[in-house]
Amino acid sequence: MKSMLSIAMLASGLGSAGALANSPLTDALSDYLGTCWANRQPQQYADEIYCFEHLENDFVRILRQNPGPHGMFYNEEHLFWDAQDARIHSVMYTSGGHVIESDGALGEDRVTLFGYREETGELFLRMHWGPVTGESASFIREQYLGEDYGGWITEDERVFTRQPAATGEELASTLSGNATFGEAIEAFSPLMGACWSASFDDSAAVDTHCFTDLLGRYVRDRHVVPGTPDYSGETVFHYDRESGGLVFRYVNSIGGHSIGSATLTDNGIEFGEETYTSPDGQEQTFRGRYYDMSDAGYSSQTEQLVDGEWVVVSEQRFTRAAGPDAE
Repeated sequence: MKSMLSIAMLASGLGSAGALANSPLTDALSDYLGTCWANRQPQQYADEIYCFEHLENDFVRILRQNPGPHGMFYNEEHLFWDAQDARIHSVMYTSGGHVIESDGALGEDRVTLFGYREETGELFLRMHWGPVTGESASFIREQYLGEDYGGWITEDERVFTRQPAATGEELASTLSGNATFGEAIEAFSPLMGACWSASFDDSAAVDTHCFTDLLGRYVRDRHVVPGTPDYSGETVFHYDRESGGLVFRYVNSIGGHSIGSATLTDNGIEFGEETYTSPDGQEQTFRGRYYDMSDAGYSSQTEQLVDGEWVVVSEQRFTRAAGPDAE
């Protein structure tokens, strides 16, 4: 869900719930979270590093540095647990400009992430994160070669070692690119590298959004509303070549998530109809827009579909504010 809709959720009471208990995914990765792990293969010129973090509540972020024959490759992968399907959902943002959706599964002693062939959709990779023993973590990579060539074979079996906490900060800093976005993402240029705040009508609550670059190709919007506990969320926007517009994914600290799209206008960004799914499976439909965007701030309006009619639930004017992600 685009980050501005979180304001509407708070206004309608959806943001008042406390933080959820850990999901099966975060439980399974508990020994990995907050830690980085490194391994170097004989043919590599640098370590391959994975850093596991909580993204929002029961969501997981994996930052990866992978040295390849043509230079260093980076990606950021977001995971969440789908309780209805009992599956892991995954979205990976790569430094090459690809956004890859996938899934995964939980085993008794491992977390398995799947890879699919882009051309056929055929499952051909299984990547297993296994038990952590002291300072070491088990990683097994399997590839499917077809029944005529032995079926599934173990391509890699590696041991990753725990890295200092600073590695995660260094890797996250490296993952921040230089704002060389595609044309559609340039719509955010007045807001980039800064934080912006707006208050709610008839409320002392203040919502602050910070817009930063991700991998030189995407826009990350982190936001927080202070409280007990804080209500927060994160949106990643990217340019979709097929539709010629924006696509975004949103997760929040109460366990909700959504995916949506947007189009550019002469005066800002129009966010189309989208469905937000709360952690208990409840769905709500929103639409909205950003307008009057400049280096002085931006305005937002959010509508919610209620009994078949669109109702304005939020109108704010965001102005420049201090924040941890501001330049």
